Amino acid sequence: MGWFSDQGEFVLTTRKTGDPPNLTLCTCKIESTDYDLKSKVDFEDSDDSDNESDDDMFDLFDDDDDVKAKIKWKLKKKATFEDDQGNQFAKLTVKVKGKSTAELEDSINVKSKSKTKKVVYHLEWPEHAGEGEELPVEFENGHWQDWDRTWKCGQMEVQYDAKFGTDEVTVKNEDGCHPCKALMVGSAMAYFFHPSRFLSDMDGRVQQDARNFIRNKG
Repeated sequence: MGWFSDQGEFVLTTRKTGDPPNLTLCTCKIESTDYDLKSKVDFEDSDDSDNESDDDMFDLFDDDDDVKAKIKWKLKKKATFEDDQGNQFAKLTVKVKGKSTAELEDSINVKSKSKTKKVVYHLEWPEHAGEGEELPVEFENGHWQDWDRTWKCGQMEVQYDAKFGTDEVTVKNEDGCHPCKALMVGSAMAYFFHPSRFLSDMDGRVQQDARNFIRNKG
């Protein structure tokens, strides 16, 4: 599923061996994406902690004079996790902030470049963090052109390995962390919620927004 799909669901099941149906061990339900794109002139980024200047922030094209639209964007995506009894045991929210530049090449085509600036994961897992508390997620918050990445949270470590042909996600859990639950949360975090995955989808949204912005401005 893409980042801008309405909703999605995937399940962890037993392998089928014979006539008995597969048993569902865990379920992940992914909600639709909330996002906001605004042109630079009317965007106030009050929670932006970066120290880069506007020139550095939007220096994506070689010739700044050709840039017709500068856009900042934010998006948020959520997932809830249920056990084999259908009880919710965790909730994951990822927030991504980025920037884009776009240029109208002709009356139809727009070229754009987008870059991720900051990613935040909010993981609520009462079994490990306590009711109403979040479980800290440690990871390298940058170099999003590199898919290889490791996440650490509580008693679980997740690794994304971008192998040639087929990528792999590995989840390692320690004693006290249910393996099926860890596998579902870790897979969602590293695969479906990997920020590098959505960037091409975001480019399409940026181009549409930039086209409207440029025409209205003109």
